[in-house]
Amino acid sequence: MITDKTTRNDLNLFSQDGKASMFSVLDLTTTTQGSNALFDFFQKPFSQQKDIINMQQTISSLIDGMDKWPEKISNGTIMVVEKFLETPFAEIPEKISVLEAFFYRIFNPSDYSLLSYSVIHCTDLIVGMDEVMNLMEGLNSTSLLDEKRKEIEKNLPISILQEIKKNPNPKEWNFQKTLRICKWMRFTHRRQIRELVRIHSQLDAWLSMAKSVRKYKLTFPEWHSTDETMIHVRGMRHLLLENPVEYDLELDQKNNFLFLTGANMAGKSTFIKSLGVSVYLAHLGMGVPCSEMRLSIFDGILTNINIQDDITKGESYFYREVKRIKATAETVNDGKRWLILIDELFKGTNITDAMNCSIRIIQGLLQRKNALYVLSTHLYEISESLKNESGILFRYFETEIQNGEYTFSYRLCEGVSQDKLGMLILKKEGVLDLLQNK
Repeated sequence: MITDKTTRNDLNLFSQDGKASMFSVLDLTTTTQGSNALFDFFQKPFSQQKDIINMQQTISSLIDGMDKWPEKISNGTIMVVEKFLETPFAEIPEKISVLEAFFYRIFNPSDYSLLSYSVIHCTDLIVGMDEVMNLMEGLNSTSLLDEKRKEIEKNLPISILQEIKKNPNPKEWNFQKTLRICKWMRFTHRRQIRELVRIHSQLDAWLSMAKSVRKYKLTFPEWHSTDETMIHVRGMRHLLLENPVEYDLELDQKNNFLFLTGANMAGKSTFIKSLGVSVYLAHLGMGVPCSEMRLSIFDGILTNINIQDDITKGESYFYREVKRIKATAETVNDGKRWLILIDELFKGTNITDAMNCSIRIIQGLLQRKNALYVLSTHLYEISESLKNESGILFRYFETEIQNGEYTFSYRLCEGVSQDKLGMLILKKEGVLDLLQNK
């Protein structure tokens, strides 16, 4: 599924300036390498239903086995193993007799100390991956898990594993055995050790996804094998909110445009981002923050939410808006299935221009039935010019105003909002009083 950098930033999928992001919340890996593998995976949502379902099944299987998952391999284990394979040591003798091992330790004490320490963590990696392989044999089979299990089996250094099983505590090994196994690990089975690190990182990433599904009570979506673009959600929420309100939505090619109104802070942007994030996670094979979700495969998501001017290029806010809308028009003309999310059209121009431009853009987008659209706006007046258009749904977030006070229910209601809170907010925050005082 196609996304661009702007869309990923708009949906806050990855951290910006150290702020919480979807990835930071869902990254429950135990190793740095696993986190890197998960990050790479999150960059590439699937475009084929079979790949998505395979990943869903893999995560489901890992959920069943996560409570028994071996914990022998830590982040420290992986870090020490990688350093062990790269750090130069004094040359280990070709034939390691008891006497040569003794002299190696005497004349290279710091190297031997680091080798004997490293071999403990390498042992943990090998034994841990053997335990993982045995556990995976008892899980529900998927092609992805079967592939990883076979990769572990192929790369487990059996000769080292047999030696370890004779005495699984490296601290009790003599100098000769320690050097002999270190040499096997560093040279004879070097490639296999590296492969085990890579495989563990991939499994750590997948296991993190399984942990997230359980921790955040995510639901696997149901996929519709259809040429028509559709999405149906119940109980959709945003994962970055502590007490989120849940939303329902249905869009298809008959009703493919949601016209969303409501006051500032009423919930429009949160709703739009919740939908984008849910569809993105669904295409990763992840569970989604919804009680129920049914959808077709999307070819891509494109957003228009956080537009900024570019003073280095001399491009105004409005010009940047136009460029993004142009990119949107070019995108939906390709006939593919897109989810288009727009938060406030043409904020960078006067209200008359903004209304005229918005009406023309919306009317044009409505003709491209291959895509689904969600557009929020303060320009509720343009709804009159759109009410006879087919395929458009009007929804709003309600605001309750009593005795000069406003509250938001964050409920999505049918119709168009005409709430105007600007002056009320200015008064409540005391801005007008400050300007009137001398």
